[in-house]
Amino acid sequence: MEPGGKCVQGATILDATGAEVAFMSSGFYGDGTGGPVTRRVYDRVVVPGLTDTSGNPVEFGFAANQARYVPYGAPAE
Repeated sequence: MEPGGKCVQGATILDATGAEVAFMSSGFYGDGTGGPVTRRVYDRVVVPGLTDTSGNPVEFGFAANQARYVPYGAPAE
């Protein structure tokens, strides 16, 4: 949990001294968006030596999601 009680799923990556160097989260925020969404993937790469629970390679990347405004009651595209 983070301050304010918001649930965050992911893993904190530590260096050899125990200092936090990164936080990895699942991509569920963009995947849970309803309606028209534009996703731009800036970069992604397979992380050497890291696999998911099924043995598939894990990717690290940078992306941005933008939900398009649809007025209430508007016809679907």
